[in-house]
Amino acid sequence: MLVNAIATMTGAQIFNLTPRNTAEQFVGKSNVSKMVHMAFKVGRAHCPAIIYIDNIEMVFAKKVPKDDTTDPKRIKKDLLKSLKNLSPSDRVIFIGTSYKPWEADVKALVPIFDKHIYVPKPDYASRSLLWKEFICQKVTHEQASLIDLPSITRISQGLTSGAIKLICDRVLTERRLKNVTECLNNSIVKPTEQKA
Repeated sequence: MLVNAIATMTGAQIFNLTPRNTAEQFVGKSNVSKMVHMAFKVGRAHCPAIIYIDNIEMVFAKKVPKDDTTDPKRIKKDLLKSLKNLSPSDRVIFIGTSYKPWEADVKALVPIFDKHIYVPKPDYASRSLLWKEFICQKVTHEQASLIDLPSITRISQGLTSGAIKLICDRVLTERRLKNVTECLNNSIVKPTEQKA
C-alpha cells in the first residue's frame, strides 16, 4: 500500500519485479538479464517510475526454501548491476519491501537502499479504521451494519494493512454480497394490513 501511495502522489508507473510475478516467464540467464535491463530502461524512458520488489529478502536470501519454485535469487546479479548505473537524473526509484529482513544476507541487502523505513503493524484503532474503510468501499450501509467490526478488529491483530485489504477483496465478492442483499430483502417484514 505504501508503494501504491508513493506512485499515486508522484504520478509514477510501477514496474513490479517481484519473483512470484516473473516466475516461469523469463527462463534462462539471458532472458532474466533482458527483463531487468528492460524494466530499468523503460522506467527511465517513462519517468517518474518505481522499480518495486516485494519480499526483497528472498532475492538476497541466505538460503531459499525448497518449496519456493520462483527462483528469487536469479535477478540478484542483474539487479545490482542496474542499480549501480541508476542516477538521480533518471527519476527512477527502487523500492523493496520485506516482512522478514533478517532472512536475507544483510551485508548485501542493506547497502543498496539509501533509506530504510520501519512500518509497524497497525494497532487496534488503526485496524478498526482500516476494516471500516475497506468494508464500506464494497458494501451498502445496511450490509455494513450486520458486520461485527470490534470482533474482526480484535482477531486481526498482527495483520498488515495490505493483508486486511486483501481479505476484504477476496471475501467480499459480488456473489456473496448479492446473497446478503437477498437475505436482507427476504427478512424485511412488511406490516400486515388491518382489515376494516
